[in-house]
Amino acid sequence: INPLINVLLGMVFLGERLRKLQWFAVVLAGCGVLVQLIVFGSVPIVAMALAMSFGFYGLLRKKVAVDAQTGLFVETLILLPAAAVYLLFIASSPTANMIENPWQLNTLLIAAGVVTTLPLLCFTGAATRLKLSTLGFFQYIGP
Repeated sequence: INPLINVLLGMVFLGERLRKLQWFAVVLAGCGVLVQLIVFGSVPIVAMALAMSFGFYGLLRKKVAVDAQTGLFVETLILLPAAAVYLLFIASSPTANMIENPWQLNTLLIAAGVVTTLPLLCFTGAATRLKLSTLGFFQYIGP
Protein backbone atom coordinates (compact mmCIF):
# COMPACT_ATOMS: atom_id res chain seq x y z
CA ILE A 1 0.00 0.00 0.00
CA ASN A 2 2.81 2.39 0.89
CA PRO A 3 4.38 2.57 -2.60
CA LEU A 4 0.97 3.45 -4.05
CA ILE A 5 0.56 6.18 -1.42
CA ASN A 6 3.98 7.56 -2.39
CA VAL A 7 2.98 7.68 -6.05
CA LEU A 8 -0.29 9.43 -5.18
CA LEU A 9 1.41 11.98 -2.91
CA GLY A 10 4.07 12.67 -5.54
CA MET A 11 1.41 13.34 -8.16
CA VAL A 12 -0.81 15.50 -5.92
CA PHE A 13 1.74 17.55 -3.97
CA LEU A 14 4.80 17.55 -6.22
CA GLY A 15 3.18 17.55 -9.65
CA GLU A 16 4.97 14.38 -10.74
CA ARG A 17 3.79 12.74 -13.95
CA LEU A 18 3.85 9.04 -14.79
CA ARG A 19 4.70 7.49 -18.12
CA LYS A 20 2.41 4.86 -19.67
CA LEU A 21 4.42 1.91 -18.39
CA GLN A 22 4.47 3.42 -14.89
CA TRP A 23 0.69 3.85 -15.02
CA PHE A 24 0.41 0.19 -15.98
CA ALA A 25 2.58 -0.75 -12.98
CA VAL A 26 0.43 1.38 -10.64
CA VAL A 27 -2.78 -0.19 -11.93
CA LEU A 28 -1.28 -3.67 -11.61
CA ALA A 29 -0.12 -2.96 -8.04
CA GLY A 30 -3.53 -1.47 -7.23
CA CYS A 31 -5.21 -4.65 -8.46
CA GLY A 32 -2.91 -6.68 -6.23
CA VAL A 33 -3.78 -4.56 -3.21
CA LEU A 34 -7.49 -4.82 -4.08
CA VAL A 35 -7.26 -8.62 -4.24
CA GLN A 36 -5.54 -8.66 -0.85
CA LEU A 37 -8.23 -6.38 0.61
CA ILE A 38 -10.97 -8.68 -0.67
CA VAL A 39 -9.22 -11.75 0.77
CA PHE A 40 -8.60 -9.95 4.07
CA GLY A 41 -12.28 -9.07 4.30
CA SER A 42 -11.96 -5.58 5.78
CA VAL A 43 -9.87 -2.45 5.52
CA PRO A 44 -6.54 -2.99 7.33
CA ILE A 45 -6.51 0.12 9.52
CA VAL A 46 -2.98 -0.40 10.87
CA ALA A 47 -1.54 -1.00 7.40
CA MET A 48 -3.29 2.11 6.08
CA ALA A 49 -2.02 4.20 9.01
CA LEU A 50 1.53 2.97 8.47
CA ALA A 51 1.34 3.59 4.73
CA MET A 52 -0.04 7.10 5.20
CA SER A 53 2.43 8.05 7.93
CA PHE A 54 5.48 6.76 6.05
CA GLY A 55 4.18 8.26 2.81
CA PHE A 56 3.86 11.70 4.38
CA TYR A 57 7.25 11.20 6.03
CA GLY A 58 8.75 10.65 2.57
CA LEU A 59 6.94 13.72 1.25
CA LEU A 60 8.23 15.81 4.15
CA ARG A 61 11.78 14.54 3.61
CA LYS A 62 11.43 15.44 -0.07
CA LYS A 63 10.22 18.98 0.65
CA VAL A 64 12.67 19.85 3.45
CA ALA A 65 16.03 20.71 1.94
CA VAL A 66 18.40 19.11 4.45
CA ASP A 67 20.88 16.26 4.07
CA ALA A 68 20.06 12.78 5.37
CA GLN A 69 22.34 12.80 8.42
CA THR A 70 21.22 16.20 9.68
CA GLY A 71 17.56 15.35 9.12
CA LEU A 72 17.83 12.05 10.98
CA PHE A 73 19.67 13.80 13.82
CA VAL A 74 16.90 16.41 14.15
CA GLU A 75 14.21 13.70 14.00
CA THR A 76 16.01 11.79 16.75
CA LEU A 77 16.20 14.94 18.89
CA ILE A 78 12.47 15.49 18.42
CA LEU A 79 11.70 11.93 19.56
CA LEU A 80 14.18 12.06 22.46
CA PRO A 81 11.71 13.39 25.10
CA ALA A 82 9.15 10.67 24.31
CA ALA A 83 11.89 8.01 24.43
CA ALA A 84 13.17 9.38 27.75
CA VAL A 85 9.69 9.23 29.30
CA TYR A 86 9.29 5.67 28.03
CA LEU A 87 12.64 4.69 29.52
CA LEU A 88 11.64 6.17 32.88
CA PHE A 89 8.59 3.92 32.99
CA ILE A 90 10.36 0.78 31.80
CA ALA A 91 13.59 1.30 33.76
CA SER A 92 12.31 -0.68 36.74
CA SER A 93 11.67 -3.82 34.67
CA PRO A 94 14.32 -6.56 34.72
CA THR A 95 14.66 -6.53 30.93
CA ALA A 96 15.72 -2.87 30.92
CA ASN A 97 18.89 -3.43 32.96
CA MET A 98 21.67 -3.96 30.43
CA ILE A 99 24.22 -4.70 33.15
CA GLU A 100 22.49 -8.00 33.91
CA ASN A 101 22.33 -9.04 30.24
CA PRO A 102 25.07 -11.17 28.68
CA TRP A 103 27.45 -9.21 26.47
CA GLN A 104 26.19 -11.04 23.37
CA LEU A 105 22.66 -9.71 23.93
CA ASN A 106 23.91 -6.17 24.52
CA THR A 107 25.98 -6.37 21.33
CA LEU A 108 22.91 -7.59 19.47
CA LEU A 109 20.85 -4.68 20.83
CA ILE A 110 23.49 -2.15 19.77
CA ALA A 111 23.74 -3.75 16.32
CA ALA A 112 19.95 -3.51 16.02
CA GLY A 113 20.31 0.27 16.30
CA VAL A 114 22.81 0.34 13.45
CA VAL A 115 20.68 -1.99 11.32
CA THR A 116 17.71 0.33 11.89
CA THR A 117 19.61 3.55 11.23
CA LEU A 118 21.33 2.60 7.96
CA PRO A 119 18.12 2.00 5.95
CA LEU A 120 16.67 5.26 7.28
CA LEU A 121 19.76 7.15 6.15
CA CYS A 122 19.54 5.49 2.73
CA PHE A 123 15.82 6.28 2.47
CA THR A 124 16.23 9.93 3.41
CA GLY A 125 19.16 10.27 1.02
CA ALA A 126 17.11 8.73 -1.79
CA ALA A 127 14.05 10.84 -0.93
CA THR A 128 15.95 14.02 -1.70
CA ARG A 129 17.38 12.69 -4.98
CA LEU A 130 14.54 10.69 -6.56
CA LYS A 131 11.00 11.51 -7.54
CA LEU A 132 8.59 10.37 -4.84
CA SER A 133 6.79 8.11 -7.30
CA THR A 134 10.09 6.45 -8.25
CA LEU A 135 10.92 6.02 -4.58
CA GLY A 136 7.53 4.36 -4.15
CA PHE A 137 8.26 1.84 -6.89
CA PHE A 138 11.62 0.99 -5.29
CA GLN A 139 9.89 0.15 -2.02
CA TYR A 140 8.45 -2.96 -3.63
CA ILE A 141 12.01 -4.31 -3.76
CA GLY A 142 12.55 -4.05 0.00
CA PRO A 143 12.06 -6.97 2.37
